[in-house]
Amino acid sequence: MKLSKNSLLATAMFAMSFALAGCPEEDSLDITPPTLANNTSQNGIDITTDKVEFAHEVGKTECPQRIGIIKIVNKSGKKVRFTIERDDRIGTGAVTPSSTSGDIASNADANVELAFNCSQTEDVSERWVVRVFDEQNQQIAHSAINLKGEVWMN
Repeated sequence: MKLSKNSLLATAMFAMSFALAGCPEEDSLDITPPTLANNTSQNGIDITTDKVEFAHEVGKTECPQRIGIIKIVNKSGKKVRFTIERDDRIGTGAVTPSSTSGDIASNADANVELAFNCSQTEDVSERWVVRVFDEQNQQIAHSAINLKGEVWMN
Protein backbone atom coordinates (compact mmCIF):
# COMPACT_ATOMS: atom_id res chain seq x y z
CA MET A 1 0.00 0.00 0.00
CA LYS A 2 1.49 3.35 -1.04
CA LEU A 3 0.84 6.33 1.23
CA SER A 4 0.43 9.83 -0.10
CA LYS A 5 2.53 12.70 1.21
CA ASN A 6 -0.57 13.99 3.05
CA SER A 7 -0.98 10.61 4.76
CA LEU A 8 2.68 10.61 5.74
CA LEU A 9 2.38 14.17 7.05
CA ALA A 10 -0.73 13.24 9.04
CA THR A 11 1.13 10.27 10.51
CA ALA A 12 4.06 12.52 11.40
CA MET A 13 1.72 15.04 13.04
CA PHE A 14 0.14 12.22 15.08
CA ALA A 15 3.59 11.07 16.18
CA MET A 16 4.45 14.65 17.17
CA SER A 17 1.57 14.62 19.65
CA PHE A 18 3.82 12.65 22.03
CA ALA A 19 6.33 14.43 24.23
CA LEU A 20 9.27 13.63 26.51
CA ALA A 21 9.85 15.83 29.55
CA GLY A 22 13.21 16.41 31.21
CA CYS A 23 15.93 13.92 30.46
CA PRO A 24 15.51 10.90 32.73
CA GLU A 25 16.39 8.64 29.79
CA GLU A 26 19.48 10.63 28.79
CA ASP A 27 21.48 7.39 28.69
CA SER A 28 18.91 5.57 26.55
CA LEU A 29 19.53 5.26 22.82
CA ASP A 30 15.80 4.97 22.05
CA ILE A 31 14.47 8.32 20.83
CA THR A 32 10.93 7.26 19.94
CA PRO A 33 8.69 9.21 20.24
CA PRO A 34 10.46 12.42 19.22
CA THR A 35 10.29 15.42 21.48
CA LEU A 36 7.45 17.76 20.54
CA ALA A 37 7.32 20.36 23.25
CA ASN A 38 10.00 19.50 25.73
CA ASN A 39 9.50 21.66 28.81
CA THR A 40 12.01 21.37 31.64
CA SER A 41 12.17 23.65 34.66
CA GLN A 42 15.03 23.23 37.14
CA ASN A 43 16.60 25.70 39.59
CA GLY A 44 15.04 28.76 37.95
CA ILE A 45 15.98 27.65 34.43
CA ASP A 46 13.28 26.84 31.86
CA ILE A 47 14.32 24.89 28.75
CA THR A 48 11.65 24.55 26.08
CA THR A 49 11.49 23.52 22.46
CA ASP A 50 8.94 24.03 19.77
CA LYS A 51 8.55 21.37 17.09
CA VAL A 52 11.61 19.29 16.38
CA GLU A 53 10.17 16.70 14.01
CA PHE A 54 10.33 17.57 10.35
CA ALA A 55 9.78 16.36 6.81
CA HIS A 56 12.18 17.18 3.98
CA GLU A 57 11.89 16.45 0.26
CA VAL A 58 15.34 16.48 -1.35
CA GLY A 59 15.55 19.07 -4.11
CA LYS A 60 12.28 20.78 -3.16
CA THR A 61 12.50 21.79 0.51
CA GLU A 62 14.73 24.76 1.30
CA CYS A 63 18.26 23.99 2.57
CA PRO A 64 19.15 24.49 5.30
CA GLN A 65 15.68 23.86 6.71
CA ARG A 66 14.74 25.47 10.02
CA ILE A 67 13.23 22.74 12.19
CA GLY A 68 12.84 24.22 15.67
CA ILE A 69 14.01 26.46 18.47
CA ILE A 70 15.45 25.65 21.87
CA LYS A 71 14.61 28.45 24.32
CA ILE A 72 16.51 28.75 27.59
CA VAL A 73 15.03 31.19 30.12
CA ASN A 74 17.10 32.23 33.14
CA LYS A 75 14.96 33.11 36.18
CA SER A 76 17.67 32.05 38.65
CA GLY A 77 18.72 35.57 39.63
CA LYS A 78 22.29 34.91 38.49
CA LYS A 79 24.23 34.83 35.24
CA VAL A 80 24.43 31.31 33.75
CA ARG A 81 26.21 29.58 30.89
CA PHE A 82 24.67 26.98 28.57
CA THR A 83 26.05 24.31 26.26
CA ILE A 84 24.24 22.36 23.56
CA GLU A 85 25.86 19.27 22.11
CA ARG A 86 24.82 16.29 20.05
CA ASP A 87 24.85 12.92 21.76
CA ASP A 88 27.48 11.19 19.59
CA ARG A 89 25.76 7.83 20.07
CA ILE A 90 22.74 8.98 18.07
CA GLY A 91 22.83 10.68 14.70
CA THR A 92 25.33 11.83 12.16
CA GLY A 93 25.38 15.60 12.55
CA ALA A 94 22.61 16.33 10.05
CA VAL A 95 21.21 18.99 12.40
CA THR A 96 23.09 22.20 13.13
CA PRO A 97 22.31 24.53 16.06
CA SER A 98 22.77 28.28 15.60
CA SER A 99 24.90 28.30 18.77
CA THR A 100 26.48 25.60 20.91
CA SER A 101 27.21 27.71 23.99
CA GLY A 102 26.64 31.09 25.50
CA ASP A 103 25.97 33.20 28.57
CA ILE A 104 22.53 34.27 29.75
CA ALA A 105 22.15 37.22 32.09
CA SER A 106 19.78 37.05 35.04
CA ASN A 107 16.14 37.37 33.95
CA ALA A 108 17.07 36.98 30.28
CA ASP A 109 16.79 34.20 27.71
CA ALA A 110 18.56 32.66 24.74
CA ASN A 111 17.02 31.19 21.59
CA VAL A 112 18.97 28.57 19.65
CA GLU A 113 17.63 27.68 16.21
CA LEU A 114 17.97 24.13 14.93
CA ALA A 115 18.32 23.49 11.20
CA PHE A 116 18.53 20.37 9.04
CA ASN A 117 21.75 21.01 7.11
CA CYS A 118 20.87 18.71 4.17
CA SER A 119 24.02 16.62 4.63
CA GLN A 120 22.17 13.33 4.19
CA THR A 121 19.32 11.89 2.16
CA GLU A 122 18.22 9.32 4.75
CA ASP A 123 15.85 9.83 7.67
CA VAL A 124 17.34 11.73 10.61
CA SER A 125 17.39 10.72 14.29
CA GLU A 126 19.47 12.76 16.70
CA ARG A 127 19.57 13.65 20.38
CA TRP A 128 20.84 17.04 21.56
CA VAL A 129 21.67 17.66 25.20
CA VAL A 130 21.29 21.10 26.78
CA ARG A 131 23.20 21.80 29.98
CA VAL A 132 23.11 24.98 32.07
CA PHE A 133 25.86 25.90 34.55
CA ASP A 134 26.07 28.50 37.31
CA GLU A 135 29.01 30.85 37.85
CA GLN A 136 30.84 28.14 39.85
CA ASN A 137 30.54 25.83 36.81
CA GLN A 138 28.06 23.57 38.60
CA GLN A 139 25.37 22.07 36.35
CA ILE A 140 21.98 23.38 37.50
CA ALA A 141 19.71 22.24 34.66
CA HIS A 142 19.71 19.88 31.70
CA SER A 143 17.42 18.50 29.03
CA ALA A 144 17.73 15.88 26.28
CA ILE A 145 15.95 16.82 23.06
CA ASN A 146 15.15 14.13 20.51
CA LEU A 147 14.98 15.08 16.83
CA LYS A 148 13.44 13.03 14.04
CA GLY A 149 13.15 13.89 10.39
CA GLU A 150 11.73 12.12 7.41
CA VAL A 151 13.85 12.72 4.30
CA TRP A 152 12.80 11.46 0.88
CA MET A 153 13.49 11.95 -2.81
CA ASN A 154 10.98 11.85 -5.66
